[in-house]
Amino acid sequence: MEYEIAKYNPLFYDKGYYKQNEWTSMSDIDKTYGDSQFKVSEYINTENHYVNTIIKVLKKCNCIYLCISYKEFDLSYIVNRISNSRHTEINNLFLDHLDYMNNCRRVHISRIELFVRLCLREMAYFELTNIHRKVYITFGYDYYLTINCPLNRSDMNYIVDEEHLFLDPRNNQ
Repeated sequence: MEYEIAKYNPLFYDKGYYKQNEWTSMSDIDKTYGDSQFKVSEYINTENHYVNTIIKVLKKCNCIYLCISYKEFDLSYIVNRISNSRHTEINNLFLDHLDYMNNCRRVHISRIELFVRLCLREMAYFELTNIHRKVYITFGYDYYLTINCPLNRSDMNYIVDEEHLFLDPRNNQ
């Protein structure tokens, strides 16, 4: 089954469009939304929920690795983005792993976090699959995540709820 996962509450959609003024990427850190400034800690907290969701889905599907079926990865672009970032403290973690990520074809679940974070931060793009376990993961703009896997809706909903995210928010209005 294919599932769309997002941080956006379905209550604020109107005919498939999200109507709240809310952050959509890492570049929005330090901007003001409503009455509060969007902080690094809030960004990391949300990113952690996405990482945890993917890891929980993989474990529930007995999937210990994913293959990179497609990638857009430019090493010099990523290094430049990290070095020019306003938030190098949270991006430096990638520097020691870029060669591995550039040459990797099969990612163990223990290292999947690096690939997920790089995609969520829009520094690279990976499509991740495990044909044998029927798991396929893609990343969309504005913090949308698509997971195609054999989990039933109830199991997926439980994982997503536990991570304070929303399942198929555009279709649950």
